Amino acid sequence: MSGPAGIADGTTVLTSDRSLRTRPHGPLLDALDQLDCRAESTQGDGRAPLVITGPTDGGQVSLANDISSHFVAPLLMVGERFLDDSFSLGKWRNRTRLVAGFYR
Repeated sequence: MSGPAGIADGTTVLTSDRSLRTRPHGPLLDALDQLDCRAESTQGDGRAPLVITGPTDGGQVSLANDISSHFVAPLLMVGERFLDDSFSLGKWRNRTRLVAGFYR
C-alpha cells in the first residue's frame, strides 16, 4: 500500500499489523522521498506506522541492488500511473535504478 499511497493526493497513514510493524521500511521511505513525497515512520526508525503524503509526478529512484523485492514491488505497482507508461529497471554503479516519469 505504500506505493499507491505515494500517488494519492493527500496524506495516508499505514498502521499495519504487529508483523509488519517489526519490519524496517527505510529503503522504501527513502525511495518515496526521492520522488518528492513526504514519507516517514512515526517511530523514527523506519517501521510502521508510516505517514506518506503525495502525490508524486514520477521521477528517478535509486535503490541498492541487494535489497528485498518488497521495496521494489510497490514502486513497480504504480509505474503504470504515469501518462506515457515509462517505467524502467536498470543497473547503474552497483545500484538498481528505477525510473518513472514523463519522457519527451
